[in-house]
Amino acid sequence: FSKPIVSVFSNEQDLVHITVVALFWMSLTLPTLGPLVMWSTTFQGIGKGKDALILELSRALFFVIPLLYLFHYLWKLDGIWVTPLAANLLALIMGGIWILIEQRKFHKLSNAPGLSVEV
Repeated sequence: FSKPIVSVFSNEQDLVHITVVALFWMSLTLPTLGPLVMWSTTFQGIGKGKDALILELSRALFFVIPLLYLFHYLWKLDGIWVTPLAANLLALIMGGIWILIEQRKFHKLSNAPGLSVEV
């Protein structure tokens, strides 16, 4: 459904094709943003702002820049559109593992003898 929308702004077929491809790949990144934002906010909420910053920077800098060079080399223009999705997926894997580690630490702490945590 993106071709009719893009065609409103331009009739040039090359531009329409490139934009349709870009919109497809960019739309696939949207579901990955929710957990990343939620985990970053969780780290901030438990007083681990540095961890939240690392998680956000990993997606924005540590993964995007190297992947951009690699994917552009491999797939030219299409590689540029795939880069944000791949970077978000890598950050999602990293963040998921990290949040599980923090959750286990919290559960160990809350189950320690002599400590009562009510939720």
